[in-house]
Amino acid sequence: MDDGFVWAGYGDPSDGSIEAQRLAARTEAVFVDHTYTAKALAGLIAYVRAGRFKPEETVLFWHTGGQVGLFA
Repeated sequence: MDDGFVWAGYGDPSDGSIEAQRLAARTEAVFVDHTYTAKALAGLIAYVRAGRFKPEETVLFWHTGGQVGLFA
């Protein structure tokens, strides 16, 4: 758990979460909500960019849903 990626709070997107949403949609056709999943994905992207994983490690991002929030 790393709450450093919650940013302003519940439902408030950050630059990182907006980037994560766009990246996932454009490169993987995966849609993520801005409330939870985009923030978690932004954290994972930041970790990868910071080199926190070794090339031989397998990383799993478990997308638990939330797409419905995109259309609310």
